[in-house]
Amino acid sequence: MIARVVAGPLVVAAVVVVALVCADADISATPEVSRDAIFRASLTSPPITYRHDDPTAYAMFLPTDVFIHRALRDGELPMWNPHPGGGKSPVAAFQHAIFHPLRLAAVVVPEKLAQSFTMVFALAFAFAGMALVLVRFGSTTSAALIGASAFALSSFMLTSLQLDVPLVVAHLPWVTLALDVLEHRRKVRTAAP
Repeated sequence: MIARVVAGPLVVAAVVVVALVCADADISATPEVSRDAIFRASLTSPPITYRHDDPTAYAMFLPTDVFIHRALRDGELPMWNPHPGGGKSPVAAFQHAIFHPLRLAAVVVPEKLAQSFTMVFALAFAFAGMALVLVRFGSTTSAALIGASAFALSSFMLTSLQLDVPLVVAHLPWVTLALDVLEHRRKVRTAAP
């Protein structure tokens, strides 16, 4: 049962990403930004067609995401981005998550779909982790699914998708689960004669 709770959202996310790639559809917050002068100036090459109603925050993070995607695709480690201001390290900002497995896996999809790929899988990863935590803490499967939905589809997660924050926040249930497992093992070891 637990395997289905975890595998279900990840399989659904994989199907959604395959459908996005086949349809060449971008569900990320990206369409109108290409008309924004600040956004165009911050890219190092001609922008892809992106759309979003308010490009201010997105224009701040998307150029670095594009830079990271291109560097990883070319087999380079993006330790320094010389383009914003006097330059900055993408490693220093947690939301870029350059060592995250989903960020690395996004290299296999076309550049304009990389953001959509990470969004879909970050929400599925958050859902699966929270469902496992809730089941481990004694919730019924139904309650775990509702709780995991509330976490993965919370207003914080959905409104911060354009900033890649859910990519990092999706780990919270997994860290909680790992700490609980470690604590349980410690208790078992100390209780044994």
